[in-house]
Order: sequence, then C-alpha cells, then structure tokens
Amino acid sequence: RMQLEFTSVQEVSGVYPYNDGQPINLFNCQDIVTKWCQQALGPSFSADVFAMEPEVKFQIPTPQGVKIFKDDDVSQQWRGVKLDDVEPRDRLQHLSRLDRGKLRAFYTVAVWLREQKCLTEQNLPSPLQLRLTKSVCPLTARPAALRINGKFERTTQGGMAGDFKTKLQQLLQQRFPRRAMNELLNYKAKMEDAGWVARVVVHLPDGDLCQSSDPCLNKKEAEQAAARKAYEKLQAQN
Repeated sequence: RMQLEFTSVQEVSGVYPYNDGQPINLFNCQDIVTKWCQQALGPSFSADVFAMEPEVKFQIPTPQGVKIFKDDDVSQQWRGVKLDDVEPRDRLQHLSRLDRGKLRAFYTVAVWLREQKCLTEQNLPSPLQLRLTKSVCPLTARPAALRINGKFERTTQGGMAGDFKTKLQQLLQQRFPRRAMNELLNYKAKMEDAGWVARVVVHLPDGDLCQSSDPCLNKKEAEQAAARKAYEKLQAQN
C-alpha cells in the first residue's frame, strides 16, 4: 500500500485530516476501517458491509451493535468540503467518482471509531472494544475482498516490501555461515494495550543487536517490523 507525504494538504479544522494522535487521512482510512471490521467479525467478514450503491450503507460492527453509516453521516462529517479542497488534484485524478465516495465514507467511519475509543491513538483496534463488539455483533457475513480500483499518485516509496524475517536470516547466513540460526537470532512478541510489539535480538560477536517494533495489529506484522529494523541496521553497518 502506497504512503504519501502530506506537505500540500489543506487542513480544514474539525473536518480533515484527523490529527489527534496518529493521523487519519484519505490514504489510510480504508485500511483502518477494514482491519477493524476484519478483527471484529473474524473469518465471516465480508466486503458486503461496505455497500455504496444506490447509496452509502456501511454496516460497521461496534460495541453497541451494528451501526449503519449513510450519506447523511458522510455529509455531516465533511460539511460541504470536497476532496479536491484538501488534497492536490494530481493525487486524486485516477480515482473514479465511486472511489472518491468510498474514501469519504471510510474516512467518516475511521474518525467515528477513533472518537468512540474503538481505536487506540495509533489507529489500532482496542482489545477491550473488540471483545465487546464480538459479544454483541452477529457473525453472518461471508468472506470477500474489497478493492478501490483507482490508484493514488506515488510521491514517496513506503511500506514494508518483502519478507524481512527471511531477508534477515539470509543476511546472517551469508556473514556467519558456520553458526546455527537459533544461536544468532530470536524473537519475542507480546500483546500490549496499543497492539502487538515484537523484539528481535541478533547475537553478534561484538555484542547483541536489539530492535523492537512499533505496535502492530498482529504478531506476524510485529515480528516483520522488528526484523526490518534489524536488517536495515545491519546493512547500514556493512
């Protein structure tokens, strides 16, 4: 998923972007809402909960039950502000009218989830709120996938490209071919209030290299994030 610099964003107070803690914007709102719904509904999650035609009808699991977001809710959040008013047009030019409507709706839901404390300040699902949501929301949907067909203009490279746990192992094998991997490398991960945090320790001849991830949605992501930090650190020392 692409990540963009937001130097040209035109901020509209109380509308866009949401800056209380980790920001919410057009380029992460879909991921935030989808991950909340996936974790709340488990394998029964379906993209059917994000209906757009003939009108917006997002059915979002919450600790109070399923909340339905419609066009009026989206309009109330945006208050007449258009996407072109807050983001450069060249970043939005490949999006269809439907895709723009989806982003407005996803942003509306993401902000609501944060304000209701369903998400932490890092935009991760709150474990407590997830448990409450699972206890009241029926799991009746079927698995499916949601796509936004348009593409954002790339301005910077971002994201985690590749399997950094494997890359880290391969790098260590190249440098220390006679040492067993379990002697060189180990991971520890734990669930904290903000999410999963992993710590990787690389046992080097001149001392241990320790790196920790930022809070992540699951253990796998946390270990990959920690591995990436260790891999890049070792590459820089080469």
